[in-house]
Amino acid sequence: MAAIERESVLRAVWEAGRSAWPELALDADAFVAWLAGRIGPADDPTRLVAADLYLVAACLLDVPGAVRAFVEGPLAATERKVGGIVKSPEARGELLQEMTVALLAPGPDGGPPKLAQYAGRGALAVWLRMTATRRALNTERGKTRSVSFEEVAFDKVADANPELSVLRRRHKGEIAAIFREATAATPREDRVLLRLHYVQGSTLNELAAIFRTSRSSIHRRIDLARDELMTRIAGLVRGRMQLETHDQASMLRIFQSDLRESLRDLLKDEPSGNG
Repeated sequence: MAAIERESVLRAVWEAGRSAWPELALDADAFVAWLAGRIGPADDPTRLVAADLYLVAACLLDVPGAVRAFVEGPLAATERKVGGIVKSPEARGELLQEMTVALLAPGPDGGPPKLAQYAGRGALAVWLRMTATRRALNTERGKTRSVSFEEVAFDKVADANPELSVLRRRHKGEIAAIFREATAATPREDRVLLRLHYVQGSTLNELAAIFRTSRSSIHRRIDLARDELMTRIAGLVRGRMQLETHDQASMLRIFQSDLRESLRDLLKDEPSGNG
């Protein structure tokens, strides 16, 4: 195939991919250069899975919105496919987060992410399912007991402040309901970020690599998401709980104290896809 003809075919692949993902603004020249560097002279570009390659290229080339589209689309669908192996929703959620970091974070010594290994010769869904299945078989080993929200937040053996301990136990049902409602009202993007950080334990450096931004930017996003969650909680405390001003302040200290552990429990079963 002549060079001019080959470039025309590669641009046709770009056009097909852009049609499938119109919201992802991947430059044609950047895509053609990226794809040309991945396929050999004997490869037939017309047999490549254009839509899947386009999404993968968009993730690897830092196109805004691409990582989210990948995580909430094909990666979330993969989580559902391994339901027969991993029965626990919590374990499936953990599997998804592990794959997110493994596929999108840079490799050792700053090498390309593992997602770059996808060649486009078969469906991305199949490639991801094979990867997920290998991980899923290991996920079912070494399970640990899941601690409930009430055990974590309320059944503390000792509390440094007896007044807060009494207040916590007296209003534990209302506290649990407010935590759940405020977390459910958190925007999906913030829930994904908070889950990666608090449930999966992804570091700021890992999150910065996944979302293709700086460590300081990720830190600010996490702080903002947490602050907005506490603002929602404060509003619910004022509107729902019949407390004196002093007790309201003490109640907010309880929520602040229990926030990290509560997020770990409340977000562990968070659906990762669009459904």
